[in-house]
Amino acid sequence: AAAAAAAGSSSGGLSAEDLERYKAQYDCITRLVAAYESEPDNTAKIMDLLQQMQACGEPPAEIVQEMSSAIAADLPAGVGGHGAEGSNPAAGMDFEGLDFGDVDLEALPQELKNCPVQ
Repeated sequence: AAAAAAAGSSSGGLSAEDLERYKAQYDCITRLVAAYESEPDNTAKIMDLLQQMQACGEPPAEIVQEMSSAIAADLPAGVGGHGAEGSNPAAGMDFEGLDFGDVDLEALPQELKNCPVQ
């Protein structure tokens, strides 16, 4: 019990499940980086490692937020929710003439209408 308490105090308040998942993700990322550096043309190995990493679940929210901010900083104004058009990256785009089949875009739930990735 003392070891579990010590592990909890050194893990920044993470649950044991989250801590194990993050350790597995770290291991996958370490192996993925090594594969990129040593065997950049070994697509099968890299894809396998990517799948293993995805199987570990979502990365920590702080990392996702940091990555999102870094990606958004590299996007042109008006893309990815930035710019004068507000938070909808599709705002101001001309969809006239595009074929969406039988999909009634106005009937989509609000969360899909404002989704930055579709």
